[in-house]
Order: sequence, then C-alpha cells, then structure tokens
Amino acid sequence: MTADADLTGWELVVGLEVHAQLATRTKLFCGCSTRFGAPPNTQTCPVCLGLPGTLPVPSRAAFEACTRTALALRCRVELETGFERKNYYYPDLPKNYQISQDARCLGRDGHLDLPGGRHVTIDNVHLEEDAGKLIHLRDAPFLQASPLVPRGDPSGTRQGGDRTATLVDLNRAGTPLAEIVTGPDLRSTDEVREYMEALRRLLAYLEVCDGKMEEGSIRFEASISVRRDGETTLGKRVEVKNLNSTAAVLKAVEHEHRRQIAAIEAGQSVAQETRLWDDARGRTALMRSKEDAHDYRYFPEPDIVPIVITAARLDELRASLPEDPETRRRRFVATLALPDYDAGVLTAERALADYFEETVGKHGDAKEVANWVMNLLLGALHERELAIADSPVTPDALAALLKLIEAGGVAKDAARKKVFPKMLETGRPAAELVDELGLKPMDDTDAILGHVRDAIAANPKAAEDYAAGKKNAAKSLMGAVMKATRGKADPKTVGRLITEELDRSS
Repeated sequence: MTADADLTGWELVVGLEVHAQLATRTKLFCGCSTRFGAPPNTQTCPVCLGLPGTLPVPSRAAFEACTRTALALRCRVELETGFERKNYYYPDLPKNYQISQDARCLGRDGHLDLPGGRHVTIDNVHLEEDAGKLIHLRDAPFLQASPLVPRGDPSGTRQGGDRTATLVDLNRAGTPLAEIVTGPDLRSTDEVREYMEALRRLLAYLEVCDGKMEEGSIRFEASISVRRDGETTLGKRVEVKNLNSTAAVLKAVEHEHRRQIAAIEAGQSVAQETRLWDDARGRTALMRSKEDAHDYRYFPEPDIVPIVITAARLDELRASLPEDPETRRRRFVATLALPDYDAGVLTAERALADYFEETVGKHGDAKEVANWVMNLLLGALHERELAIADSPVTPDALAALLKLIEAGGVAKDAARKKVFPKMLETGRPAAELVDELGLKPMDDTDAILGHVRDAIAANPKAAEDYAAGKKNAAKSLMGAVMKATRGKADPKTVGRLITEELDRSS
C-alpha cells in the first residue's frame, strides 16, 4: 500500500533530533573513559551506574563543548542553565531517569544554513547523559543449555520456541551528548540529507564530535508528518528511532511519507507514536505511543546546582569558534573564484580546507592548487588510507612543485606522472627529485625541432591531414615528440614548433 501512495497534493514535514557524542575523554558526571570499543561494562563506576549514595559532578569540558556547539548554531545562550531529571524506565538506563535539560536548555532559537540556501531553525541545543547499549541475541549456543532462558520466552520475536536474551553494556551510560533539535523545517529527503551532512561537517569543524555513525557517536531521530498542500496546521508526527546510517534516515523518511499518506487516504488516522526502523524489511514498526514532555515528569535535578557561565567566558568561547564550513565555502567562491563544486569538496573537511588555504597562501593560483589537491592528492591519499593531516606532501612542498612548474623547472606532465608520485612515496622536495630523475626540461630549441621533424617524417599522414585543414592533426604528433624527449621538452614549445613546421611544409 505504501509503495503505491500518490504523493501529489501532499507536503512532507520533517524535524530532526540529533544526539552528538561530545569528544571528551571522560563521561558527563564521572571520570570513566568514553573510549569506543572497550570490553563490555569495563568503563563504569558507581556514579554512571546510578548506585545509591553517589553524586554527579558535571564535566566542564562537556559543558563548554556543548556551549560552543550552541554558539556555532547561532543560538541564544543563557548565562545560567541547569539540569533536570527525565524519568522513564528502560533496561539500559541504570538510574531509571536521565539527567538532561528541558526548561533550562543551554541554547535556544538558533539556525543552520544549508549550501543550497535553505535556512533550518534550531529549536534548542541541550546537554544530557547517554544511556547504555542493548545487545539482542537469538539462538546463541550458550542459550541452548541455559535454564535462565526457557523456550517460548515471551520476549522472543520468532516462532518455534527460539531462545532469546538481551545483554546490557553500560560502557556508554553517562557519556555526554549534545542533543540538537530542529524545527519542523525540512520538506524533502534531499533537504534532510543536506542538513545531516551540513551538521556533521560543522561538528567536525568544531572538533566536538567525530560524527562516526558506525560507532554511535552521532545518531539521528526523525519526526515525520504530512499535510495537504496549502494547509498550515501540522499533522500528527511520528518519531522514528533505530536509524544507524544516513541511508536509513532517508529510507525511513520516504517510507513514512508514503505510509502516512496512504493511511489518511484510506480513511485512517495517523497516531502520534514512536516507531522503529527495520532496515532489513524496509519499513517502520510500532515501538510505543509517543510521550509528551509531561509524561517524563521533568523536575530540577536536586544533586546539581544551577550552572553559571560568565559573560567574559562566553565571549572567549565565541571567539574560539572556527569559520564554519558554509561561510568558508562561500568565501572560497567569492574571493578565490572557485567553482561551487570545488569549494564544496575543499571545505568538506576542516583539515582539507586548511591544507588548501595554506598552499594557496604560498603559491597564489587557487584554481591550480584546487586541481592538484582534488585530482591528484586526495585520490593518492585515499589509496594509501591516509588522512590529509598525514599527507607526505606538505602545503610547502606542493607549492614549491607548482612554482617549479611555473618557472619552467620541470614539465607539467613529468611533474604529474613522475615527480609527484615520488614525493608521495618519499616525502622529498620536488627540486631534488627533478635532478635525481633527470627531468630538467630541454632548453635546446634546435634539438627539440629535430625531434619535431623526425615525428613529422615518421607520420606523413598527420602532415597531409593538417595541410587539408584538419588542424587537430598537429596534436597527434605531440606524444611522439614528448616520448622522444623523455618528457623533458616543454609542451608549449613542442606545440609551437610542430605548428610552425607543419605550416612551413604545407
């Protein structure tokens, strides 16, 4: 039914909640490590396990990382904020409540601009602790003999008496999260994708979150509703969880878009509820009816006093923000005359944008630098599984190579095919490699002319075609001359001499 739903006349409305794990070494209220991949339940203590008698102590690093995030999203940041308890039961929540923010959010009323010009409002940014992780097992060998997991366990979801168990890993419990909540501003899966990409870039620029969805360090939840074109009242929203990749978010949004339209057109109503995304089946499934804020029974966290940040410290944090990726992209287009595509690629990662700008500062030709970085350097680093920060060719080295080409110290073709690969392999400067490889250009015009005449004599058909008006025939001789000179001849000089010699003979 959902696959055939007619989308004509309907508007999709999407808001996103993003949980970004802050890149701190320790948890939000204790000193336990946040390192990913440790053996289960080895990074816990009485505080993050919520044992009686323990008291949480807020992390300044996490608070300031979240504050910088709110400032970068142009939020209004209050000088005094605080924490609340959000009460609900779930097996991976040790205390049966989560220390979060509701009435006293760290930031409100912000926005994020997308590359296409779309303006997405940020309702709020708040700081909270993460829960643990549940691991569901079916038919594991140790379950077969376990008297604790009887056959036909009602928690199982498969028929036939399969044995199931759920394990809990609390290493993640207490990890600091910045929750970023948009307004209901997104109207298509393209806009949803653009927002996710833009936000991940921004968080990486700020160095507050690494954005690795595969490690759970950034998680998206989508609130989706539909309404008929022209309506201003929002429809009942469905929140979709269990979205562990960008592709899953987009597929879930598309599925709910069609499912809700089909339900309404069939005379059914859409319930406000939380649904899980089943990636294997490509559909959502009911998890629970959607709670409102009062269902969580928020109240001020009694064990943590209000947190006050001075205006001076807030100004320091604001001054510490890097230029955001979208502003940087626009500047590359406006001041460096780069095409939109080039600017987008080069600002996708802060370290890459820094590398590019440093090289341009030493060479000056932004488009030429962009061509070398995008067409040669990035591909070579990808093959070697290296980050731009680990490039054997530094900005100084690349700028020196480009200057050498510009000065006629090496032919561009030889630089691309021979010198640059050696620079990547050895990290040595271009000038040394040019000497070592014997690639200094031929400056003997008479010698080059001799190779041109030999090439013409060996390819009489090219000379005949040129004489007949097929001027492109001259290009077919270029390769023969460059091969004869072992790439040492300047291509511009070779091209000029070929044309002059063909014109003279014809």
